[in-house]
Amino acid sequence: MILFAYDFPHRKTQDFINYLRYYNFKLDAVIGAPKQLLKIPEQKQHSGVPTIGLHDTREMCWKLKIPYYMMGHNSPECLEYLDRIKPKLGL
Repeated sequence: MILFAYDFPHRKTQDFINYLRYYNFKLDAVIGAPKQLLKIPEQKQHSGVPTIGLHDTREMCWKLKIPYYMMGHNSPECLEYLDRIKPKLGL
């Protein structure tokens, strides 16, 4: 399984990696996309859900021994990588 994530501290990315580990799903690799400016309106309401702190995705993968690659999800480099490894599932 390949996880498409972000190359910066991001709560949903962190939570998803932890959920996959908790439920014993094996991550073959994480592809972290660099931060991009999105043309969407700023959120007026933010979640009040407390977190235990954010961790850098690359560092988290390194500590968990999950292969990590930083590349844009739609980049030619990413498409070549996926074509080479032929993952069964990408999330």
